[in-house]
Amino acid sequence: MRNPALANEARPIDARRRRGCLSGCGPGCVGWLLAIGLAGLAFFIALNAVFHPYAFTLGGHFHWYPVWTGYGRVHSNASGGDYLIYVSLEPFAAPKSIVHATNLKGPAWICTPRGETLNEHLYGGMERIYHGPTIGMPIRLSMYNWQLLLGGFQTDRRPELNFNGVWADRAIEVDDRGTISSAFNPDGTVFRGKPGEHRPPSENLKFTIREGSYWEFRQACAANR
Repeated sequence: MRNPALANEARPIDARRRRGCLSGCGPGCVGWLLAIGLAGLAFFIALNAVFHPYAFTLGGHFHWYPVWTGYGRVHSNASGGDYLIYVSLEPFAAPKSIVHATNLKGPAWICTPRGETLNEHLYGGMERIYHGPTIGMPIRLSMYNWQLLLGGFQTDRRPELNFNGVWADRAIEVDDRGTISSAFNPDGTVFRGKPGEHRPPSENLKFTIREGSYWEFRQACAANR
């Protein structure tokens, strides 16, 4: 028979073992976590201020965070209706072209006429620039599908879109080079042919990606359904 005295002595130990790793984390601990997060943010901003100061004036005006976001609506007669395209652009150093070009990357999303939201990887390129507003500068954007859990193992990255554009005031004026009509079927679904196959482009679309947040894009996408 188990000794009751020993059982009582074990209870405090068991209680301590059941505590989570942050159960004893009081206001001071939360303050430290907040301080670490703010320090990381400050380092990110300072790093871009030194190496990529143009990031603070993408879109033709100053913004304290060195990332530019926006979305645009484009109507396709060949591919089923209205599409919403969201882009997020921040600088990155591409080893082979850092001297000759300014490189951008970030996440992107496509909201289809069917209300589907497709997650994409985005890459962009401009002429080499160090500082100053970007209005009037040409920009190239390319995006391909990226599944959150399997992106690194994907063999089929459709839909793939390519845009030629020019920076405007708080916007990018773009030409889709026929890639929307090539990437999507007439009912708004993604074209899934043989690996590497694409539909022949049937229309060339021009539209504007205007400065805006991801949440504004999500609201517009919900209204698009």
